[in-house]
Amino acid sequence: ISTTRFPEFFVFSSDGKRVAYRVDSGEMGRPLFLDGRPIGEEYDYIESNILFSPDGKRVAFLAGTEDTTFVVLDGVAHKGYLGITWDSMTFSPDGRLGYVAEIDSPESSKERAVVDGIEGPEYDYIRDLAFTPDGRFTYFGHKERDRYFVVNHEQQDDGFFDRNYPSFEFSPLGGHFAYPGEKNCGEVRDLCPDEGIYLVVDGQKRKNWGQPIWSPDDKRFAHLQFDGKKSSVWLDDQMIGTYDIVENTAFSWSGKHFAYVSGNLSQYRWMISQNVVVNGKPGKTYDAIYPLFRSAETYAFDTMIVETELGFEPEEKNVIYGARIGNELWRIVDEIK
Repeated sequence: ISTTRFPEFFVFSSDGKRVAYRVDSGEMGRPLFLDGRPIGEEYDYIESNILFSPDGKRVAFLAGTEDTTFVVLDGVAHKGYLGITWDSMTFSPDGRLGYVAEIDSPESSKERAVVDGIEGPEYDYIRDLAFTPDGRFTYFGHKERDRYFVVNHEQQDDGFFDRNYPSFEFSPLGGHFAYPGEKNCGEVRDLCPDEGIYLVVDGQKRKNWGQPIWSPDDKRFAHLQFDGKKSSVWLDDQMIGTYDIVENTAFSWSGKHFAYVSGNLSQYRWMISQNVVVNGKPGKTYDAIYPLFRSAETYAFDTMIVETELGFEPEEKNVIYGARIGNELWRIVDEIK
């Protein structure tokens, strides 16, 4: 019998200083190697989703036997379960580990979120387990026809809007969260009319709903609402304007100023003109507003170039954007009044 071992599934820590990999000996026993040395024991199998904590100090992976699956953290095997959702393992910024486990139930299999080894409530299924920057953890739990948004294993609401499978949103510093909810519309909840939809911010239901937007310092909040005809802009719970279309919202770095691009449409919904609105005050109207800034943003393993129409000067005295006047393109610098 060959005892040759084949390393596979190399994973590096974010700082590139540590490496973990699985070794397949061609037999049942498979160890995990960390920085060239085996950690833990040999298992019947090791999954390929090896995960380092953000600081690179901890490493976790899924392993198991014929009848149980468990998480191995820093070489120590945790409690075994019927199954563990393959892509649910996640670390908090400070190295806490969470995952979704499948458990036995008298009726059918159920799921629990497990964080720091502590199991949460039982649900039919769980998705989007995540940690906030300030250390809380959140997820969506489904139980029969009810849907719950859960924070630190505590149910917040029983009606989040699930028609298009939206995820919840965190503020930049993690102090706030928001997600769309809906009123219970009877047996066929997916036919709930749009007027039954609301926005939930920090567990509190708002009368209006739309994509949440926070200032960089977490202190101010805005969102857009579209009623099928017009788009409304809400800032600090006050509606500051209604337009044919609204695009490219932006807070200044201090959070003092809020700007966006509004558009005027023809009866056939073609764009006629656009202008920049700052703190609810519209600027000069142009034929079109065009992207003036570009930045590189990374999504999963892909880096994308993101174009942005609006920008603020560091002193926040002016807003800068591009505009088209006829066939000419201009760089516009507007003083904030």
